[in-house]
Amino acid sequence: MAIKLFLEKIFLGEALIEKIDSGFNGEINVYDSWFGKSMRIGRITQSGELVNHLWKIGINEIHNSKFQNHKSLILGLGAGNAARLISKRWPETKIIGVEIDPKVVEVGKKHFGLDKIKNLEIVVGDAFDYVENPDPQSPVTNHQSLVTSHQSPITNRQSPVAKYDLILVDLYQGKEYPKRAEKDAFINALKEILAKDGVVIFNRLSYQEYAKPANEFAKKLSDFFSHVWTKKAATNLLIFCQN
Repeated sequence: MAIKLFLEKIFLGEALIEKIDSGFNGEINVYDSWFGKSMRIGRITQSGELVNHLWKIGINEIHNSKFQNHKSLILGLGAGNAARLISKRWPETKIIGVEIDPKVVEVGKKHFGLDKIKNLEIVVGDAFDYVENPDPQSPVTNHQSLVTSHQSPITNRQSPVAKYDLILVDLYQGKEYPKRAEKDAFINALKEILAKDGVVIFNRLSYQEYAKPANEFAKKLSDFFSHVWTKKAATNLLIFCQN
């Protein structure tokens, strides 16, 4: 098997090392290449070097400002690329990562060191309910908090009514961006939990037929936030918002 994978890396540039069936995402594939491991869902890379590069651009965009990150919220944690970058840039920050698919969390721990990221609390649950229904006792917000020995000893999940200095919104399911993520209720809920001088960053596909919806969404966000700007990152558009 090791020889087969090695030959695939030589001749194909990458080798499929694991295939997982998920009730939420369907088939999850993990590849190994000369650039490292990547996770793909619906032929879209959800974790790996490409995603790492994208979020580096986003974090570098705000790093040189007066912004000081003390608490972060990642909606669509994936295998942890963004969380790792945040933890490295702001070592004392507290990070909550919400991921709806437990299989993605399993992959993240097995192949990407998700459970070794400092100060990360992993919440398996629906990102929309987490933000829009802040009562942790509500049956709608039946989240499961996963904290390992490698993470900070966070004993109680912070309620979403707490203010976050940085919020990353990366809620794709394959190529599909959920309509609920464009609804007024969700955007207003994000505004409510964003700290003064904090930043929300939305990740949108922005090539071919995806470019127009991404730009229209950025324009819509200008009706909610006082300061909105964009930055291209390969085939994606990062949309930055501040109250």
